[in-house]
Amino acid sequence: PEETVTTQPITLRAGWNLISSHQFPQDNHISAIVSSLSGNLIIMKNGAGAVYYPELGIDQILTWNTSQGYLVYVSDSANVEITGTTLNPQENPIDLRTGWNMVSYLLIVSQSTVQALSSIQNELVIAKNGQGQVYWPAYQINTIGDMRPGQGYSLYVLSATTLTYPAGALARGSIPSWRLPASCVHFHLEARGNGSSAVFLWRELPFPSGDEIAAFAADGEMVGSGVVENGQLLLTVWGKDPFPATKDGAMEGERLALRHWSRRHDTEAALQPSRITDGLTGRAIAGRLLYQNNSVLLLTGIENTDHGLQPAFHLAQNHPNPFNDETVIEYFLPQDENMVAEIMDLTGKRVRLLQKEFVPAGWHRMQWDGRSDNGTPVPTGLYIIQCKSGNQLRTMKATLLK
Repeated sequence: PEETVTTQPITLRAGWNLISSHQFPQDNHISAIVSSLSGNLIIMKNGAGAVYYPELGIDQILTWNTSQGYLVYVSDSANVEITGTTLNPQENPIDLRTGWNMVSYLLIVSQSTVQALSSIQNELVIAKNGQGQVYWPAYQINTIGDMRPGQGYSLYVLSATTLTYPAGALARGSIPSWRLPASCVHFHLEARGNGSSAVFLWRELPFPSGDEIAAFAADGEMVGSGVVENGQLLLTVWGKDPFPATKDGAMEGERLALRHWSRRHDTEAALQPSRITDGLTGRAIAGRLLYQNNSVLLLTGIENTDHGLQPAFHLAQNHPNPFNDETVIEYFLPQDENMVAEIMDLTGKRVRLLQKEFVPAGWHRMQWDGRSDNGTPVPTGLYIIQCKSGNQLRTMKATLLK
C-alpha cells in the first residue's frame, strides 16, 4: 500500500535553532526544504560543519539527512514545514561516532529523555538541546525533561554506538522525576541558543540555595549564570554568535571571570573553583577557567579568598520567612560532624527537635511544619532556629504567622 504523506511543522525563533524531523522528505534537497523561508534564512549548519548559505550561493549540505540535527539561523521567527512520510524509529537506528554527535529526534510525540536515550545509556555522557539545557545521567541532572518533535540534540558518547528510539511510552510514574532549575534574579540572562556553548557543573559550594553565580567574558559581558541548589550549580556558558558579526558571547580560549551573589546580603564577590576537571575525559585541568565550545567541566569547591568565601559552618535564613505552613532550613558543614538542630521559643525552651545525628560535610536541608515535639501546632510568634555542630552554635530567627 502507498505510504501516507504528512507534514511536520517546525517553529523557528529569531536567531539560532537546533532542529530535526521525523519525516522522510518528498524532496530532500536542502534548498527545497527551506524554500519557504526565502530571505529570512541566513545560514544552516550540520554537525560535520558543512553549511548552506544562500546569500553567498554556498550549499555544502545538499540533502537532508534524517539521522542528523541542523543548526538554523533565521532573522525573524518563522515556521518551516517538512512534507513526506513518517519514519519508523525502530527501523531507522542512528549510528553515533565517539565524541559529539548532532542527532535528530524521530518520535512523533514527546518522550522522557531518560527513556528516549535508554539504548545508549552505557555510552552516553551528556546530552544538550539548543537552549543549553542538559541531561547528565552520571550526576542525575536533567534540565531538558522531555525530548520533543522538531528539536535536534547534541550527544556525547564514550565510544561508537547506535541510538534506537524505543517504541511505546513508559508510565510517567516509572520515569525519574525532573524539574527546571530556578531562574536567576540578580544575574538574569536569557538563553541564547546560538550553537556555541559550554556546560559547567560546580559542586561542593559553601553557599545556601538561592545564591547565584555568573560567568563573565574579558570585556565584562555576562555569558552565563545559574542558581545554587543544595550546594551545587549548573552553568551554561554561551560562546560568540557569528550572526550578527559582533562580540556576543565568550571567544574560544577566552579567560572567564566568575562572581557570586549572596541572596541574603545582596552583595557580589569574585571567586574561583579550587579544582577543575574535564567532565568528558576525567582529566584534571590546571590554571584558570577558559571558554571552549562544547567543553563539559566539573568545578569543585572554591579557592580561599579575601572575600570571606572560605568554607565554614553556616546556617542560612529559613525560607519562606515569615511562613504559615512549612519552612525550609538549610545549613552547611565544612566537615563530617555531629549536628543538633532545634526550634526554641523566646524564653529558651525547646519547642521541636529537628535533627540529632552525625552528618557528612556539605549542604543539608530540613523542614519545620510549625509543630512541637508532640505534634501540636505552635502559636503565631517569633522562634529561634538553633544549630550546634561540635562546639559551634548558629542561630536564626523565624516568624510563624497563622
